[in-house]
Amino acid sequence: MRGLLVLLTALLALTACSDDEADVPEIPQLPIPDMGKAPSTGDQWGGGPLAEPLSFHEVREVQHGACDPADKLAVEDKEGGSCLVLKPAAFVVDTVDRARTVQVNGQWQLQLRLTADDAAEFRQLTARAAQEQDPRNRVAVVFGERELLVAPAVQQPVTGRTLAIAGPFQRADLDELLERMGG
Repeated sequence: MRGLLVLLTALLALTACSDDEADVPEIPQLPIPDMGKAPSTGDQWGGGPLAEPLSFHEVREVQHGACDPADKLAVEDKEGGSCLVLKPAAFVVDTVDRARTVQVNGQWQLQLRLTADDAAEFRQLTARAAQEQDPRNRVAVVFGERELLVAPAVQQPVTGRTLAIAGPFQRADLDELLERMGG
C-alpha cells in the first residue's frame, strides 16, 4: 500500500468529473451509520470529516534525489526519484461530501466530491497553476503530513466538485486508501 502513495506524476491524472457524473456508473449507496467511518467494503463512503487533511499545494521546484527531512514543504516523489518543494498549502480539505472508488474505461480511480467552498478554492488554484510553466504548473495533493498522492501538471482550470485521482491502481489499494481517509 505504501508504494501506492508514491506515484509517478506522468502516469497519474487529477481531473474534474462533471457534477452530474453521467459518464461514471453509479455505485449503489451503502448504509453508513457513522458518516466519519468508511464502510468495510471500501467501495463508497458517504463523506464527512477526513481522518487526516488533504492539502493542496503549488509546486515551487523539483530537485533530484531525496528531500531534506527538515524541510516541511518538501515531499518525495519516490517513483520519479525526486523531491517536490511546495509552496505553503493554498487550502486544506478536512471534509468531503462523498468519496468512492470506481472503474472508468478499465482504470480504477478514487473520486472525491469536494464541498462547494473547497471546489471554488481548487478552481482558483488550478487557474493560477495553468498560467505557469513546468514545474510550477503542477498541483500537489498531500494526505496528512507528507504523503504525496499526486502532483499532476495543470493545463487549464479544473471546474466541478468531483475530483478523480487515477493511475495504475488496483482496486484493493484504492479501497484501503479510502478506508484510511475515512478514518
